[in-house]
Amino acid sequence: MSGAHSARDRRVCAGLLAGRWLVSAILVAMLSVALPAGGHAADYALQTTTPTTPGLAPPAVDPDQRMLVEADELIYDYDNNRVAAVGNVIIYYGGYTLEAQEVSYDQNTGRLIAIGAVRMVDPTGQTYRSEYLDITDDFADGFVRSLRVDTAQRTHFHATAAERSLDKTVFYEGDYSACPSCVDNPDKPPFWKIKAKKIILDHEENVVRFEDATFEFFGTPVAWVPYFTVADPLAKRKSGFLTPSIDVAAKLGVGVTVPYFMALAPHYDLTVSPAYFSRQGLLANAEWRHRLARGHYTIKAAGIYQRDKAAFDPASAGFRDWRGAIRTTGRFNIAPDWTLGWDGTLSTDKTFTRDYAVVSPDSAVTTSTVHVTGLRDRNYFQARASHYRILTDPIPAVASYRQGRQAVVVPVVDSLKVFDESVLGGEVTYRSNVSSLLRSEDDPIALLPAFYHGTAGTTVRASKEIAWQDRIIGPNGEVLRPFAYLRGDAFALNSTSAAPQLTTDNYAFRAMPAVGFDASLPLHVVGPASSHVIEPRAQLIVRPNEMRAGVLPNNDAQSLVFDDTTLFKHDKFSGWDRTEGGTRLNLGVHYNGRFAGGAAISGTFGQSYHLLGTNPYATSDIANVGPGSGLDTNVSDFVGGATIDTGLGPRFSIRGRFGAGDFSLKRAEIGTTNALGPVTTSTSFVFLKGNPNTGVATDSSVVRASASINLYNNWRAFGTLTYDVSNAAIASDSFGIAYDDESATVSISYSETRPNYTDLTSNRWFNLRIALRTLGAFGYTGNVSRATD
Repeated sequence: MSGAHSARDRRVCAGLLAGRWLVSAILVAMLSVALPAGGHAADYALQTTTPTTPGLAPPAVDPDQRMLVEADELIYDYDNNRVAAVGNVIIYYGGYTLEAQEVSYDQNTGRLIAIGAVRMVDPTGQTYRSEYLDITDDFADGFVRSLRVDTAQRTHFHATAAERSLDKTVFYEGDYSACPSCVDNPDKPPFWKIKAKKIILDHEENVVRFEDATFEFFGTPVAWVPYFTVADPLAKRKSGFLTPSIDVAAKLGVGVTVPYFMALAPHYDLTVSPAYFSRQGLLANAEWRHRLARGHYTIKAAGIYQRDKAAFDPASAGFRDWRGAIRTTGRFNIAPDWTLGWDGTLSTDKTFTRDYAVVSPDSAVTTSTVHVTGLRDRNYFQARASHYRILTDPIPAVASYRQGRQAVVVPVVDSLKVFDESVLGGEVTYRSNVSSLLRSEDDPIALLPAFYHGTAGTTVRASKEIAWQDRIIGPNGEVLRPFAYLRGDAFALNSTSAAPQLTTDNYAFRAMPAVGFDASLPLHVVGPASSHVIEPRAQLIVRPNEMRAGVLPNNDAQSLVFDDTTLFKHDKFSGWDRTEGGTRLNLGVHYNGRFAGGAAISGTFGQSYHLLGTNPYATSDIANVGPGSGLDTNVSDFVGGATIDTGLGPRFSIRGRFGAGDFSLKRAEIGTTNALGPVTTSTSFVFLKGNPNTGVATDSSVVRASASINLYNNWRAFGTLTYDVSNAAIASDSFGIAYDDESATVSISYSETRPNYTDLTSNRWFNLRIALRTLGAFGYTGNVSRATD
């Protein structure tokens, strides 16, 4: 070659000007014709439903960085003003790696050409592949032949050719998919792919246009559109239409929702989601989101003028012309370790949000609350006010529930402080609870009208507790835990209730001092292929009787469940309104075993004994809590629980309460999970012995089961069933089929809840959901209840 110089050295340190310019040009050229990088919205912002693709421009490279070029030959043609690297070319520069069979630059034409298995990896991990690249030295125009892009977000783009100008990039005969496994198996057809004659990336309008596009599923064309546009993912937030949805319900008709997202500024946006229902008309629906320096807040609102309110029962909440709701949420950091938050909903009626599936996902109760929370190390403080809105209509045979029976919490204040300094070698903690509740009317228990969930009037209670506990390990491994606590409660009462049990005092006080110890002796036994820990445990608590038992309001201590998890609690009541008194001894044994093959068993069994004083669980209060709990006799029922892991997949959990005299079953909970081969199952069984103290005289038991079976190549069938054993009736069931892989999820399901187990007269639904990764999701929900229901 005339005037050419060949350097046959596979490793050439290219500090030469031509070499440095060559590499820089290639880096920018490759990225100049690639798809834009997938943008991510702000932490709280809505994602746009567009493909995730690589960036338009490379990250800045320091021109002073060293560059390393490997090639079989480095050729300089001084006569023709050309420079080329030939044969197994590898160039390392600024975090980039470029590979090709040949790279050349023609200074006369200003064209740069890379040929043969062109592959580049940028600093973000995105990979670019092509067979031919030709671009001008000002990067204004370029051409790439057979381009393939594998992004760091595991999306893939391929085109037979691509051209770039200043304002747009055009891909010819291109396709796009989001199948991560397709990198290793490019011949495998992905679940879905978009093919288009032309794909245009408009860099000025930040949109991607597909022309003459075909959607393929498993390599088979299923839909064709002449033209559609999505937002350019390079823009973190882009205004545009989101995926629509279709709903069908007997009372609403066929509904179509078309959301539109407006990116008004980097820190706030608005989404309007108007929906038209063939029977009820136009539903207005919008969501505003705003992020500030110290937090964020949202506002959701929806409303409709119902064209056919007669679709709803005249006695129901939905029988009205105008219906609507508004909800706002927020959270702000108001100081170090302190936050202010709220979640509030206001609606015209109790079933609007559920009927139209807007504003709030709640289906039974909507809780509106505002709180101030402080958290530092192990210390905690929270003050909150709450309002509860009942959303359900009455279940048949149950009296209508009026909103005035539900308490308004204004407020509840909880605090916990763990002192750093030890006292007598032990840890000191301080707990506090202050609550203020207001009801406008009594809330009697439906099956026990002489007792009440809550009473009319205002109840204010302030409770303080200081506790001390130590842990001592004896010379033979015995564990001793001495403890003591002192608790005081003050009540301010303004009762307007008709409940005869309540005190008529406006003020009440009580105190509860306690001392005790907890002792256990872990015994470790090692077998040939197993390890066992057997730990007998005894706990003694000495206290006076509970003061004012049964005559004070009980709002937060109505959930009393005596089982193995509460056996060794100092106070087994669930809240502050009741306090355990009297001297009590709790005895039990804990077992933990490990076996070969990964099998394990863990369990606890024991009993509680009331030794001195008045048994607080034998004294009924305003809500009749205590009697029938298994603790209301001096010798309690037996309680036990165990978990069993077979090490082969199946796992079991068993929990029960058994009568002290005859060991008769009073309560049982059994749960199993199983994953063997293609089958995954979960089953639970709950049994409750009839208890006249709760108004349920007969035994009740329920079985819940779910199963999923992998069928073939990512296809699975699934189903659930809830069966009321006591009444020999199916309460609810569902079944369906689904496809899941790394790029898509498709599911079709049917669900039904029988009338006696819902406040709706019928509840049968058909659901279809299609979610394509990076493109978005489409959903269809239809109420298929019979007209006679």
